[in-house]
Amino acid sequence: MRRWTISLFQPFSVAVFAASMSCTCSMPAYGQAIPRPEQRPEWKAYYAKLDTFRSRGTAALEAESAREKAGDCPKAMNTYEINICLRAEMKTTQGNYEAYVRAIGGILRLQPSGSEPANPKDTPPDVGKEFDVAEAHWLAYRKAQCSTLYDYYIGGTMRGLAYGGCVQELTRRHMHELASIYGDLWH
Repeated sequence: MRRWTISLFQPFSVAVFAASMSCTCSMPAYGQAIPRPEQRPEWKAYYAKLDTFRSRGTAALEAESAREKAGDCPKAMNTYEINICLRAEMKTTQGNYEAYVRAIGGILRLQPSGSEPANPKDTPPDVGKEFDVAEAHWLAYRKAQCSTLYDYYIGGTMRGLAYGGCVQELTRRHMHELASIYGDLWH
C-alpha cells in the first residue's frame, strides 16, 4: 500500500491540497432531502411548459387519427358535396398538423433557465430552427406532389377531389411520420 505524503518542497501539491480542504460545500442538514432538479423553480417552469406542449401535441395527433379512422366526407353524395366537404376537412387537418408541429417545435426549443453552457463553443445548434426548415421543405414537397395530381385532372370534376385527397393523405402520413421520429420527446 502506498502512502501519500505532502512535501513542503512541493508548493503546488500543498496549494492543491489546501484548496481541496477549504472547499465550502453546502450540504443539507442531516435528515433533510437533497432537492431534485425538477423541484427548483426554473425546472418547475420547464416541466410545466413541456407538459403543455406534450398535451397540445397529443391532442392534435389523436384528434386527427380519430378523424382519419372515421373517413372524410362519409355523408357527401356527389362530387360537388365532396369538394365542399373536403375543403372543410382539409382546414381541420391543416389545423391539427400545425398544432402538432408547433408542439414539436416548442419542445425542441425549450431550454431550462440556467442551462447555458459555460463554453460558448458548446452551444447546441438551434434544433427548433432546423425543424422549421425541414417542415418548410416538406410543405413545398406536399404542394408539388398534390399540384401535379391536380394538373393531371385539368378540366375535370375530379380535380378538386384528387388534390384534397392528396393533401389529406400526405398530411396525415407526415403527422404519423413525425410521431415516429420525435416520439422520444413524449417520454
